[in-house]
Amino acid sequence: MAETTLTETMVAEVMAELAELEDPKAREVNEKHGDDHGVNLSRLRALAKRLKTQ
Repeated sequence: MAETTLTETMVAEVMAELAELEDPKAREVNEKHGDDHGVNLSRLRALAKRLKTQ
């Protein structure tokens, strides 16, 4: 049960961080390329690298 809570907390933290990185201009560019996110890909990759396989 504790592991589930930890995972849920981590997901909430990552989602909050992604919300902070939201950029309307990036969303506009990404939508033109068929993506539905508003985070600059360099910042998104940096976050993924930091999280690794978590």
